[in-house]
Amino acid sequence: MKLAVKDREGNVYTNDMTNPKTIIEIHFGTSYTQVIVQDEIDGYNGDKRYMHKDVIIPTSSGFIAIDEDEIGEWAVV
Repeated sequence: MKLAVKDREGNVYTNDMTNPKTIIEIHFGTSYTQVIVQDEIDGYNGDKRYMHKDVIIPTSSGFIAIDEDEIGEWAVV
């Protein structure tokens, strides 16, 4: 099963581990789904480094306190 999420900036992360933009964890809640993603970035001397961030997908109209930059949506790939 292929999963994909899109963040506010339009970056699409999938569960395909050969893709540098990868989903590494999914946490399901009653009012939101938290998807932890990583992106491969250039480090010092050409080393590979990874940036991690949360993408929050609201699943209901309940009130949750999250940073607006973390809001995302499921994507079709």
